[in-house]
Amino acid sequence: MRNIFSSSYLFFYTKKKTVVWRILILLLGLSSCGSTKCQKESVADGSTNSQHVVILLDKSASMEDLIDDVVAGFNGLVDQLPNSSFVTLFGFESIYGLDNIFDHLPAPAVRELTESDYNLGDGTPLYDAISGAIKQLEVEAMTRTEEKIIFVIISDGLENASIRYSLGETRSAITEKISGGWDIRFYGLGPDAASEAENLGISVADGASFAPNQDGVNEVFDDIAGSFTQSRTKSKCSRVMP
Repeated sequence: MRNIFSSSYLFFYTKKKTVVWRILILLLGLSSCGSTKCQKESVADGSTNSQHVVILLDKSASMEDLIDDVVAGFNGLVDQLPNSSFVTLFGFESIYGLDNIFDHLPAPAVRELTESDYNLGDGTPLYDAISGAIKQLEVEAMTRTEEKIIFVIISDGLENASIRYSLGETRSAITEKISGGWDIRFYGLGPDAASEAENLGISVADGASFAPNQDGVNEVFDDIAGSFTQSRTKSKCSRVMP
């Protein structure tokens, strides 16, 4: 009888111990994910680096017929960005130059763009705008070394009003930043985008022409948003099963 009792005790003790260990393992697995939500990771590259989406937007007079479409397109783009990304919006034209409308704001904190923000000017100082924006971002990027910068240029016309920077200087700045890991794209609302992108040293694959109308503007912002479809965050936590 004693042997039977000892064997039964050993059996139940061992089983109880196994259950306790399984519970501890499960609790450790859950705690690694946090008490309220799992940690996030980037699906696109497996890193936790945030993305800084910079839009350089033409505000020259020739954009007049596209104001409503541009405003709606930008707002729709922001709605589709991952919450972990940051947004900077520059406008440019020849009267007031480079206008920093939104400066490195978390995507969820970006208010809706309005027509009063997108007030048009005159000519298209494309080289001044690109080089000026890069110079400004260079200073800020010194303290944000972990960010991936996506620099998007949207214009409906060719350069016609720059007074500070030349094509050569602008091309050199672009080439340097692409070599440094920036993702630089040129979207032209007109037939000359491919040649303008090539002049600036931007790959034709990253410079596309779209019709200067509502459909064209929609396609531009849809194309940009598509870049982030695979950059949405997913749960890094997988439940640990005993």
